[in-house]
Amino acid sequence: MFFLMFSALMAVPSRNALAATQDSVPYGFVLVEDFGGTWCNNCPALTDSLVAIAKQIENMAIVGYHIGETRPEVAFLYNYDAYGRSGYYDTVQSLPSAFVNGKKVEKTNKIRQSIEEAASRKTPYELKLEVAHFPDRMHSRDSFSINVHIQRVAPDIDRRIRLYLAFTQDHLVYKWYNQSEVNHALTFMYPNQEGTMVELDDKGNADLSFRFGADYAKSRFPVKNGNLVVFIQDETVRGYDTLYNGKIRPRKDNTVLQTARIYLGEGDYTHIEDGNVSDADFHNRNAEIADRQSARYYDNTFGTVDSYHWVFEGGEPAVSDLASPTVFYNTPGNFATTLTVTRNGKTSTIRKENVISVLNVYPKFSITPSVAKPNRNIKIRLLSEADTCTWSLFGSNLFTAEGKEISVSYPFEGKYNVQAKIIYTSPVSGRTYTYDTTAKNAIEIDQNAPVANNPANFAENIRVNRLQDGSQRFGISGVEGMLEYADVFSMSGQCVLRARTEILDLAAYPAGIYVVCVKTKGNQPVSFKISK
Repeated sequence: MFFLMFSALMAVPSRNALAATQDSVPYGFVLVEDFGGTWCNNCPALTDSLVAIAKQIENMAIVGYHIGETRPEVAFLYNYDAYGRSGYYDTVQSLPSAFVNGKKVEKTNKIRQSIEEAASRKTPYELKLEVAHFPDRMHSRDSFSINVHIQRVAPDIDRRIRLYLAFTQDHLVYKWYNQSEVNHALTFMYPNQEGTMVELDDKGNADLSFRFGADYAKSRFPVKNGNLVVFIQDETVRGYDTLYNGKIRPRKDNTVLQTARIYLGEGDYTHIEDGNVSDADFHNRNAEIADRQSARYYDNTFGTVDSYHWVFEGGEPAVSDLASPTVFYNTPGNFATTLTVTRNGKTSTIRKENVISVLNVYPKFSITPSVAKPNRNIKIRLLSEADTCTWSLFGSNLFTAEGKEISVSYPFEGKYNVQAKIIYTSPVSGRTYTYDTTAKNAIEIDQNAPVANNPANFAENIRVNRLQDGSQRFGISGVEGMLEYADVFSMSGQCVLRARTEILDLAAYPAGIYVVCVKTKGNQPVSFKISK
């Protein structure tokens, strides 16, 4: 396995030696769980307070659960594990809510006092970690090796204990009221928000090992500025509550018994096979999008970066100095992206070819003609990719139709909408794209519409037939006074007659097959075979 390439695992230093305690040990870190959304000022205000407290109280680990948000531009702030963790505490009934070592802080102005009180307490449990982090930046994937040792160092009551591994992210660029970035945001929990049950042996010890890989896109964890927060929590049922509907709900202890935290962005925890950990690197979660959609790019450069310079081929904007920019692509194709970072006066540049594939699937169609007479055929042709296309054509002779190219007519004058619904499954990613687009007033039906604006139908309506008068004359119909000329060619390619009228007199020419080329104003010539 990839892990075996690195034999040294870094142990998290314990700030509390067991020899310095009598029975119990101090908390390594006080766990603060911040449950908030992104749509009001109260949630960032609480987060601001926690950040300010963290600057003064070092042994404090914050996990921010951003929930209740559906806007796609802030999708990187929330995930399934965050929602699941909010359901763990039955008392999370409004946002924001804060919990200190598993106990809810009823008044947010008391949160500092709650943290200080928790930091002064001791716990009968010690928690030690051995962690190795192996980033595979080429494939936008992380691998982890985590060994957890739990020890009961003092007598304690019987408990039902569960272990949680929470990965959080700092310096996420998002303007959130008066904040320019978001910190301590939960990206994912391993194996999930349910955690792992802990069984202590007769001596009060437990050792758990985890080996796993996490894809950036799926885990929402670009390795830059990442944290690992590990905590054990008492889930023993201490009683039961009767709800308003008469149901019984168990009441758990929820006390967090010990917490450890490490910063993965830099240091001996992170191992890289080649290159320097400060080399520029990035990824985008959506390597394939539809045209007219946006993609978000994420900086993976380890540690703090002083400045960024992005170049997006085919994108809008074409350049950016943000850490995590959003880029729109209006033109289909495969495009490259370049990132240059500056750190401590030194620059590093990385260019990735074909980093994003933009598909031609957003519905685009041609209408020929867009202005036509009543009851005249109009051709509508889909110009983008689709497996199926369904048209809604209210007021026409069809109302609904299917296919990439259809013919339709309208009996009454007016302006009409054209609605197209397409479904397309990418053969590369397997992703299915569905779009429903309406072009308003895309077709105009006017009795006075010029026929010249209808080149496609003109070719359909033109006919060359022998006149029914016993002569050797042929008549051209369907040109409606728009004829420029009609050339008659023999099968040898010789032009034998150039007419300017709708009557062709071939009496002077020998019997045989001829080709008539009819040219009307504003249209391409059309040809017909006739036999004399």
